[in-house]
Amino acid sequence: MTKHKTFEELYKSLLEFIKNNNRIPSSSSSCKSEKRLGNWCYQLRKTYRLKKLDQNKISLLDNYVKDKLDVLEKCFIFAQEHQYGDKILAKLIKYIPEIKTHYNEHADKQNLEEFASGNLKCIINCKKLNEGINMKNLSNIILVSSESKRQLIQRLGRVLRI
Repeated sequence: MTKHKTFEELYKSLLEFIKNNNRIPSSSSSCKSEKRLGNWCYQLRKTYRLKKLDQNKISLLDNYVKDKLDVLEKCFIFAQEHQYGDKILAKLIKYIPEIKTHYNEHADKQNLEEFASGNLKCIINCKKLNEGINMKNLSNIILVSSESKRQLIQRLGRVLRI
């Protein structure tokens, strides 16, 4: 049975790895210990990114929309991660009950149909609606985060179609 290492032990192993190899560990390495350390680093970066994005942007969004509720009409909100989208939903549902997420496999098609018919006013999604969808009644997008320039262009393209 493998003993779980503490943060301090893993951090010490990371520093030692970097010192000996002059690089960060890879999560795709064939070396089991390097792979484990690489996965740990990946999880730390992911956790840091979520925490960094979290409360500041959600509070800014909340403060912005509470006086401009029309922005949420016919709107896609793009979030980086599902957990982040859920936090946005929890804040905004008090202003607009006709809001849902678009990252739940079984509900996605139904939510898009409701949006197209006008029964759903706002959809929060991560990456699924970046490409390959053309919603004629989409008027607004809110970009809470984007990973790349290409992703930003794709997202802007959802609303800029003529």
